[in-house]
Amino acid sequence: MAGFKRCTATTKAGNPCQGRALKNGLCLWHDPEMEAERQAARARGGSMKTPWTEKKTRWRKYKTRADVKEMLGDVANMVYEAPAKNASLMIKARVLNALGATILKAMEPVAVDSLRAQVKALKAERQSARRKAAAAKK
Repeated sequence: MAGFKRCTATTKAGNPCQGRALKNGLCLWHDPEMEAERQAARARGGSMKTPWTEKKTRWRKYKTRADVKEMLGDVANMVYEAPAKNASLMIKARVLNALGATILKAMEPVAVDSLRAQVKALKAERQSARRKAAAAKK
């Protein structure tokens, strides 16, 4: 997760903190000026409602491209409506976006005529090889 500055503080174990630095170079957990926000975050814990918990999203089978596009639209809406600090939602959205793109790619129409021509050519090649082998045996 490069691309952002790390907190300059050290952990209780003496290791460099891996948190994202705020304006003064410290993360939310090490910045003394952020005590009120820290307390509020601790009080909220896992009780904060997000689109994921409110909507009770059910996983369904994506049988058509329209189904996948609808899912990607839902993901976009959830990200748009989510609080900016909701990192877990952002990670889930990235995963679903990649998954949706993969599903869409897998659903791309296959050139059936091209495949038929390839199968026909392989069958003809195989039959020719069998004929040559039979003639060589005689």
